[in-house]
Amino acid sequence: MKKIRVLLTLLLALIGQQAGAQFYLNGEDPGGLRWRSIETPTYRLIYPEGIDSLAREYARIMEMTAPAVGRSAGVRPGGWQWGGKTAVILHNQLAVSNATVVWAPKRLEIYTNLQAYEVDPLPWITNLALHEQRHISQMQMGYKGVHR
Repeated sequence: MKKIRVLLTLLLALIGQQAGAQFYLNGEDPGGLRWRSIETPTYRLIYPEGIDSLAREYARIMEMTAPAVGRSAGVRPGGWQWGGKTAVILHNQLAVSNATVVWAPKRLEIYTNLQAYEVDPLPWITNLALHEQRHISQMQMGYKGVHR
């Protein structure tokens, strides 16, 4: 019986060595980056030094479109009942172009690299800002009604 347990443990350890998965590694930015922030009425954007104009553009688009997203989704994104702002962290050091809403939904991580081939008529920044605000609104619905 003891030999079977040892063999099973070794087998599972070897299988785990070969397993792979798709995942994002947040926090992989170089340690020497200096971070800055912009405060808007709804969001606090945190970004690496040097992309100030990109951060201002994200802040402008997100503030401009938040009311419309809120009307269509039922909850204004970032409109917390208990105060506070949704943190938006801009990453420009990764080779991906996407975003993720984490810490349901108090933080939004945006990977700012542009898509190489974009078929949408909207600019990538506008498309990404709208799409991710929709996710924030959807997650905020979990803090209402029976789901609370």
